[in-house]
Amino acid sequence: MSSVDIEEAQRQLNENGYGPNPFCERCQGKGWVYLDVPVSDERFGKAFACTAKGCLVDSAQKYKQGESYLASIGVSQPWCSFQKFKRIKGNEDAYKAFKDLAYGKTDLPFLLCYGGVGNGKSMLCQALAIVLNWRGVSVRFWAMADLMSKLKQGIANHTVDYEVMLLKEIEALILDDLGVEYGTDWEAARLEEIIDARYRNRLITVLTTNRDTGWLPERIFSRFSDPDVSQLILNSAPDYRRREIGD
Repeated sequence: MSSVDIEEAQRQLNENGYGPNPFCERCQGKGWVYLDVPVSDERFGKAFACTAKGCLVDSAQKYKQGESYLASIGVSQPWCSFQKFKRIKGNEDAYKAFKDLAYGKTDLPFLLCYGGVGNGKSMLCQALAIVLNWRGVSVRFWAMADLMSKLKQGIANHTVDYEVMLLKEIEALILDDLGVEYGTDWEAARLEEIIDARYRNRLITVLTTNRDTGWLPERIFSRFSDPDVSQLILNSAPDYRRREIGD
């Protein structure tokens, strides 16, 4: 293997967080292979990422399970898991709904979870994002206040439409803590536009709120209350933090 090949592999690793194995015998350190198939095969002439152990696919999978990548998709607590979630009276339905969605055990792509503060909704969102990412699903997790702030910043540099398009099309979108930040007509219109598009395309979409569902705009509530598409779950568990202080 030449020093040029090794340097190129290192450049990709530094730039992307993952790269090919420069000593891979299958792809000769390039990271891509062409399959030995007949000309009539639709895969003929197409390059595929090398699946040899320690090469491009393996490197990309390990990178996407690391903390830096998880942070880039919005996961701030990479230690969250369904195993560590404290299951108590009131959160059993929420736990099951999130876990079933994470592991692909439900055909319903929409989930709205509501209930009081501090009862684990955000932790379930983080665990869901981690498992979906582990399964190879493109996912983005946003706290609603942060998302609205980012969209507003995009007004000045004309990136709002692009950002909204990404939110409409990503495989899985998790929006946590819809509440006081949802206050202007502009914010309402952007959120409804995103939810509408995802509803039409049956994409995984999760929304949590600390408020009762009665305050939600009719258009959004109707999407999440459609039994053919969505689960509507109440997490009635008490505030963990108050319980621990009381203990």
